[in-house]
Amino acid sequence: MLIQYRPSGRNASEIARDVETAVREGRIAAGIALPPVRGLAAALGLSPVTVAAAYRELREKGIARGNGRAGTRITAAPPIGPRPPLAVPDGVRNLMVGSPDPALLPRLPLVTPPPRLYGDPPVTPRLGRVAAEQFRADGIDPAHLAVVGGALDGVERVLGAWLRPGDRVAVEDPGYPPAADLLGAMDLRVAPMPMDELGVLPDALRGALARGCQAVLLTPRAQAPTGAAWDRARAGKLAEVLATRPDVLVIEDDHAGPVSGAGAHSVAGGAQRWATIRLYPNHSGLTSGSPCWPATPSPSPGSRAARRSAPAG
Repeated sequence: MLIQYRPSGRNASEIARDVETAVREGRIAAGIALPPVRGLAAALGLSPVTVAAAYRELREKGIARGNGRAGTRITAAPPIGPRPPLAVPDGVRNLMVGSPDPALLPRLPLVTPPPRLYGDPPVTPRLGRVAAEQFRADGIDPAHLAVVGGALDGVERVLGAWLRPGDRVAVEDPGYPPAADLLGAMDLRVAPMPMDELGVLPDALRGALARGCQAVLLTPRAQAPTGAAWDRARAGKLAEVLATRPDVLVIEDDHAGPVSGAGAHSVAGGAQRWATIRLYPNHSGLTSGSPCWPATPSPSPGSRAARRSAPAG
């Protein structure tokens, strides 16, 4: 017989901490519903206001989410701690970390960066010119540039600007585990798309869009963990499929960029909402700071607010 987990505690903080501990220890799984507020309050001899405050704290931490009349449930990937380190068997080379061989890195001179003051442009002019030239050379519009703290930071910012909890995102299968963790922590539903050596299959993308995905997360080259890379023909077919749904948010995580050894192809040109992200420092050994360059149309505050307030579809 299924026995529902019941939190314990004498106040809101203790209840929230009890739930967080239960999730961390695996005593409560993702998707499980927490007891109704009034029922738990009666069982603990507390005010419903106290239990409601505990549940609100869990939602603010990303551990739980409210589902209206369906109650409050544990999110798919609650941010309760880092993913355990991957155990690589003897004789196997771990290619997922993406770290360069230190012996092959160039010796760079010490540089003192210029001071950054309030009112300065968000992207330094020199960096903006270099990024724009590279994007433009690959046929990507560099009109809207931003510098963020790494590829996943860029992905999170774009998804957070356009999507809301419960929305569906089409992703590569197999895919990059930290990206899956991110989507789970944002309480976004994942729609896996099968791949071959050239990346996502066009029919798989078509099927994901038909299932109502609001966003697509793609890797043009050096896909992790397969190493797949688009050629011109595959990129063209994927672009044709996306053209049937120009309203879908398209994110290209081109994390390896030119060091992947594969040509640059983009499928975002026909989308109304898109971002192409390139990560510079990993292959240079400059892992601290991790600037990346997303090029994306700037959403207006009105359109963003309308998207977030729209009913779930």
